[in-house]
Amino acid sequence: MTLSTTSNSDSVTIEDLPELQPDTTSTDLSILARISGDVLKELEIAHHKAPEQKDKKRSTLKIGLLALEARRKFDSDKEYGAWCKSDIFNKCPTSLKPISTKTLNRYKKLAEFSDHLDGFEEKLKLCLEVGFTNAYTLMGGSQTVNELWNGLREGTIKPSEIDSKLNPDKLTKQKKQRFTQLKADVNDLTTEQKQELIELLTESVQAA
Repeated sequence: MTLSTTSNSDSVTIEDLPELQPDTTSTDLSILARISGDVLKELEIAHHKAPEQKDKKRSTLKIGLLALEARRKFDSDKEYGAWCKSDIFNKCPTSLKPISTKTLNRYKKLAEFSDHLDGFEEKLKLCLEVGFTNAYTLMGGSQTVNELWNGLREGTIKPSEIDSKLNPDKLTKQKKQRFTQLKADVNDLTTEQKQELIELLTESVQAA
């Protein structure tokens, strides 16, 4: 078979035509449809059905991972935001607690925070050890936060140390409450609890 052009007398064969490229758009649409469905399913757990907090946290991270996967399919935040509105926010059942752009972005930050790890359980363990709220903060980008984030990645700071470094006032309050509790029960303390009381008292004196 030949194709003739009006501006040129030469004929063009099928063999001369450029090779057709795969329809990646339809593939991406299929992937995005799957992501949207999975997000809505996990929202049922995170925002409504989960009987235990640990199940909510698992679903929260899963939503974040799905959101990050979806974001990587778009060239811009604007395009990604439009997809979130049409395929997630507008399709979210009215029986569920609504999910906002801010909330979805926070969930996505959990995925970004643990993106250097491979397995889901590894990612979840890190997020739980650091604390979800602290993970959001670590993705904030200030100099102090970046130093903590780098220390965590390099292993010079343990996940369990992040909370006290990000929230020193909270730690101080917790120690005061613990000291008051131990002091009130001083006559019934175990050897370990007495040692803890002494250490808290010593810290209090040194900080004064």
